[in-house]
Amino acid sequence: MRWAYEELSTGKWLIDQIWRAASEKGLKTGRKNFWQIIRNPIYCGRIPIAKYKEEEAHTAKGQHEAIISEGLFYKVMDVLNGRNKPKKTTICSPDMLPLRGFLICPECGSMLSGSASKGYNNYYHYYHCIAKCGVRYNAEKVNKLFIEELKKYTIDPVLHEAYAMILKQVYQYVSSEDNNELASVKKQLEDFNIRFSKARDKMLNDVILDFEYRKIKSDCEKNILILENRLINLSRGKENIIQLIGKATGLLKNLHETYLEADSAGKRRLISSIYPQKLTFDGTQHRTVRMNEAVRVLGT
Repeated sequence: MRWAYEELSTGKWLIDQIWRAASEKGLKTGRKNFWQIIRNPIYCGRIPIAKYKEEEAHTAKGQHEAIISEGLFYKVMDVLNGRNKPKKTTICSPDMLPLRGFLICPECGSMLSGSASKGYNNYYHYYHCIAKCGVRYNAEKVNKLFIEELKKYTIDPVLHEAYAMILKQVYQYVSSEDNNELASVKKQLEDFNIRFSKARDKMLNDVILDFEYRKIKSDCEKNILILENRLINLSRGKENIIQLIGKATGLLKNLHETYLEADSAGKRRLISSIYPQKLTFDGTQHRTVRMNEAVRVLGT
């Protein structure tokens, strides 16, 4: 079960895939039951307590040893509830085929693959369809035309400073709202800690009953964990955002040169960030259903 939680927390797999893999490893449970037990907090050391009379349903710290941390449990719950997006699978590609995995066949809509063919003296690289349509393009030609496509979205150097200044002003305006939220989260976190402390004092002084204290404690601990994660997310990366804006607009000022100077992995990162949808190459030009809106607007 620890392995199942760790794999689910990555967001790379569907819960059915994990269930099948866990079954192969020896887990003896059905698919429906697996869906239920994976959400059971007992594995992180907490025991679910059903609603009883005036007491709401809650969880309590168990005496058994947890096999996973509470942080991992709630991270998996976020993944299962759709709050964490799965990470994309990395595709390895040789230097001569940086567009492999990004090109769609114009004939059948399948993904174009890429490979090298041995000539008399050299290897020649091609993007080709693995379906029966037989589409096949010389990789050197496709790559050169892609460079020409990138040149269309290069920022005019004259306007570069103006774009950077506008983006910084917009960020400062938006971040003021984030700062307000940051202060609000800190205040809520402080309130829950105070509430937790007061409840403990009341329980020790017999002002409230033990089950009332457990309910308040469970509620406070869950909310404190959520707020702490929110605080981390709000604080992350703020200190370098101005420098990042300057770096991003600087990259767009020389977009095609930045692409040419990047290594294979860097080229693929640029392609995926500029083109969230795949590209279609019809033999003469590259087309896409949608591209990064910021690049499209700034480069036109």
